[in-house]
Amino acid sequence: MLALAGWGTTLLVQRWLADRALHRAEEALKRFDREEAYDQLEIALRYNPNSARSHLLAGRIARQAGKLALANEHLDRCKELMADTDEELALERLLVPVQGGDLGNMIHLSRYIDKDGPYTALVLEAMITGYIREFRLRPINNFLERWISLEPNNPYAYLAQGQVQLQMDQMTEAADAIETAVQLAPNNLAANLSMAMVQTTRENWKAALPYYKKVLEKDPDNTSVLKGMAGCLGEMGNHDEARELLGKVLKIDPKDVTALFGLARLAIDEQKYDEAIRYCRQVLELDPYHTGAHFRLSRVLRVKGGESSEAAKHDARFKFLSETEQNYQKLIKRQVLGNPYDPKLHHQAGVYLLQLGRDEEAILAFKKALKCNPGHVSSLDALIDYYKTHDEEKAKEYLQYRAEIKQASTK
Repeated sequence: MLALAGWGTTLLVQRWLADRALHRAEEALKRFDREEAYDQLEIALRYNPNSARSHLLAGRIARQAGKLALANEHLDRCKELMADTDEELALERLLVPVQGGDLGNMIHLSRYIDKDGPYTALVLEAMITGYIREFRLRPINNFLERWISLEPNNPYAYLAQGQVQLQMDQMTEAADAIETAVQLAPNNLAANLSMAMVQTTRENWKAALPYYKKVLEKDPDNTSVLKGMAGCLGEMGNHDEARELLGKVLKIDPKDVTALFGLARLAIDEQKYDEAIRYCRQVLELDPYHTGAHFRLSRVLRVKGGESSEAAKHDARFKFLSETEQNYQKLIKRQVLGNPYDPKLHHQAGVYLLQLGRDEEAILAFKKALKCNPGHVSSLDALIDYYKTHDEEKAKEYLQYRAEIKQASTK
């Protein structure tokens, strides 16, 4: 009996701990502190893994963070634990594909945005994120203004506004929006990292460092932050500190191309040309499309030994990749500001991305072209050609689909 009583007491304590953590998570969400909320939800689920509410909220935060597979895991578990007719769960399951850029589901969301309600801000955020993913920026401003009016203290609304403005090359406006997010949530990792990146882009190296350091306080092994800080320190002439940070990155991932290239740049600044050549060649072994490594290697080889066929080869490769990247960026701006439904633009974007070695993005671009026009032959051919050397089964599927399209067009 005593053993049973002890077991019962343990269960009661665990349930109390789970309920307390869930309550703290909900309070954190009211403050728009998603990082703290998710930490508390992990505690809640540790003590009560069958809490439908905890899984629902964890799924929501994962979705909002772009972790769609994790979001679906939580929502699937939530569905097992509660009625499938629950409106909040049904809405979350709709928002996952929208957040990922599948805008076809938006037709089911009109009742949430036709007039303000308890879920309107959630829906607006997912729609805005989906539009950003699909480079469809024109409809976003009205949605952003409405989201900010509903939740004027939500730092994520201003982060989204800043992201859109960055894509529109409105750097000053983007910096102001992201600064507002930091002021609203000084410890928000996403806001601090975004501000650090804005300052880095503007070459305000010293100004970027405090924002990077804020992120490192909670996430000391964040390689993106370590590399960003190293870049700033290198530009400021603090080579030893920069090298130490890059070394830490390479301990975590010995094949990190950005860290290796950072070491190459430091070696060049210090006129250690043999070391620079070695690092540049390592980079190009891992990433043959690395524009900066081709450029630096061609220059260092010329410094070391004058004109050579190897230097000329890397110089030519650098010029081709640079021109292709410029053409891609011009195309994207035309696509964003012009006609995002034109399959020819998506197809051309895919062609440029393949030339830049960004295969996954290229495949998505070709598939977007087919969304705009299911019979777009050039995009079908591009997918067939790609999959012939990467996935024979998918190549056969697209060949069959192209044959069906051709047959339908002759009827």
